[in-house]
Amino acid sequence: MRKEKGGPWIRMCAIVLYPTVKLLARRVSTGPKLPRHGGVLLVMNHVSHLDPVFDAVLVHNNERVPRFLAKSSLWKIPVLGKIMAGAGQVPVFRGTADAKESLRAANEGLEQGKLLVIYPEGTITKDPDGWPMASRTGVARLALANDVPVIPAARWGTRAILDKYNKKFRPFPRKTVTTIFGEPIDLSAYRDQPVTTQVLREVTDLLMERVKELLEQARGEQAPAGFYSPARPSRTGSDMELQRIAVLGAGSWGTTFAKVLADAGRDVVLWARRPEVADEITNHKLNTGYLPGIRLPETLRATADPLLALDGAEAVVLAVPSQTLRANLAAWRELLPEGATLVSLAKGIELGTGKRMSEVVAEVAQVPAEQVAVVSGRTWRGRSPRSSRPRPSSRARTTSVRWRCSARAPMATSGRTPLPTSSAVSSAARART
Repeated sequence: MRKEKGGPWIRMCAIVLYPTVKLLARRVSTGPKLPRHGGVLLVMNHVSHLDPVFDAVLVHNNERVPRFLAKSSLWKIPVLGKIMAGAGQVPVFRGTADAKESLRAANEGLEQGKLLVIYPEGTITKDPDGWPMASRTGVARLALANDVPVIPAARWGTRAILDKYNKKFRPFPRKTVTTIFGEPIDLSAYRDQPVTTQVLREVTDLLMERVKELLEQARGEQAPAGFYSPARPSRTGSDMELQRIAVLGAGSWGTTFAKVLADAGRDVVLWARRPEVADEITNHKLNTGYLPGIRLPETLRATADPLLALDGAEAVVLAVPSQTLRANLAAWRELLPEGATLVSLAKGIELGTGKRMSEVVAEVAQVPAEQVAVVSGRTWRGRSPRSSRPRPSSRARTTSVRWRCSARAPMATSGRTPLPTSSAVSSAARART
């Protein structure tokens, strides 16, 4: 069979990237050769913005066309988008209504016999020592949906050249970048099982454990147990800060709460019951039905698929009406990430049982009370639509919540202990440590 052709855009990228890589580092590559033909899913760690540059050259040296999974918003950038499209890179449609739909281009690429490079962590690792952090389960969905070789690989050395978090660029003297390929991973034990959150998490961790083992060889060091997560205490202290948060419920209160969290720099995914609402939030940054006139943060994404919303969440905010909380939570129970803090925004008690919302959450989710938090505080006392007294405008409500979360914080109650805090969700998590 003939060598895979990449086209003029790949040739242009090669002309630029090969001299760049040669200037910056010596490359060392060991392990089995990549398959010359057919679909391949190459699973790698991510430590620097230079990773795609070195990985592209390495894959190209193996006589394959390198194609990377990247967020679809990059295709909207004028020059970069044209290069990405011309080079056949693969967009990931985050925030679409369906988890499978978000990876449709990747599935099509594997079916067409392409080699795809994926960084399951989703971004550069935040581990201070550069080890892999907790990854998202999209890699497991791709691996289980396509009967292609799933090959782990680890690369080390690029962070010594370009370190994003420490803001250092040290091109000289030339560094050494080492890459080790592993053998294809056997996933036959999982292929006939129903695709549940637990299965996706197990497969993801299995793949990343193998990547971590290869990284140990590349670094000549022993990796710490498990995977780093910004939501957990650091290895040098007890500070904790939640990063990945799912907000379930895209009404006015849920959308407002998601906006406040996104404005605070958190990675927030908002679940909406209707796909058209999720599409409007993700693509137009508006929720005209529930929060008219308010521009939502560019980083806020929404989906109508709860599995996609909950993937990798460190905290889950429940923003559905109190009398539908039990039914909704029962439907989501099997999808909830293990150990995630559950935060209730609902007020009142449940009709028929007289239980508080925190009690309903603990009972239905089958978690200890210490894992449940409640956001409370001064609220709006607008009357019903029949009243002559108008409710505050959406803009006023949003401003009020933003002020309360910074200057006069709401109370986060974990179990029965009130915790005044500037970030109710993060403080609720701190209360559990």
